[in-house]
Amino acid sequence: GDPHLYFSEQNWDMQESGVALSVNPGAYLKLNFVNSSFVGLRLRPVATGSAAREGQGDAAVAGNSDVGVGSDSAGRPAPPPAFVDGQYMNLIYSIDNGEYVIVPVFNDSTEITLAENLGDSDLSKPHTLVLYIYNSLQINRWENPAHSGSALLVQGIALNASAATVAPTLRSKRALIFGDSITEGCAAQCKPDPSCHADKTKGDLCTNAATKTWGPTVAAALDAEFSQVGFGGLGWLVGGGGGVPPFYTPHNDTRSSWNKIWRGS
Repeated sequence: GDPHLYFSEQNWDMQESGVALSVNPGAYLKLNFVNSSFVGLRLRPVATGSAAREGQGDAAVAGNSDVGVGSDSAGRPAPPPAFVDGQYMNLIYSIDNGEYVIVPVFNDSTEITLAENLGDSDLSKPHTLVLYIYNSLQINRWENPAHSGSALLVQGIALNASAATVAPTLRSKRALIFGDSITEGCAAQCKPDPSCHADKTKGDLCTNAATKTWGPTVAAALDAEFSQVGFGGLGWLVGGGGGVPPFYTPHNDTRSSWNKIWRGS
């Protein structure tokens, strides 16, 4: 992948296929770039074999798009998706430190357009992108989430063919933040987002907000790039939402989640 594409360091699984996988609301990426009026997010869909929602633009990719979709990183066959069709996640992003924009992710999404016709007359001026997992359904986050669960699978950032990437400016420190629903941002929206049109059975998508919980604020005060790892209900001996094992079970690594991103990593 592109060495200038920065991922929060402890909540992404960088798979051999070139896909970056995260199941954590609050996980983020950063990239600076020049000579591109277009920017999009390239995804591998979690539901294999479905009709894809296509993006647009003449694109080069900051990442690795040579990805198989029929098996996971260990070569196991993909089980049926946890849901047949629909939205399972929201992302939130900002370009050039502008207003944050929320965009939905569907189980068959392959590219999401983030900006077109960026307005600078001088395209050599660096643009900045920061993008977070804003919220997701608390369905399978542990057993093969790449094919049947609530994971984001990033293949890269799509830019115009003439573009070049630039290393983003990073904070001086690093922080790893563990927690439960408060850390995940459950109900941090305070009241349902009026612009949210998710099905009523998918309330997490209208009320949860990973960027509005305590973790990002504390990390900013510490000048730290941070890895936010929160699962609703998670405790020392109690599992978290999405089939996540307890934080730490003595003498039982299989039933401990503190040292893993998902069961296979």
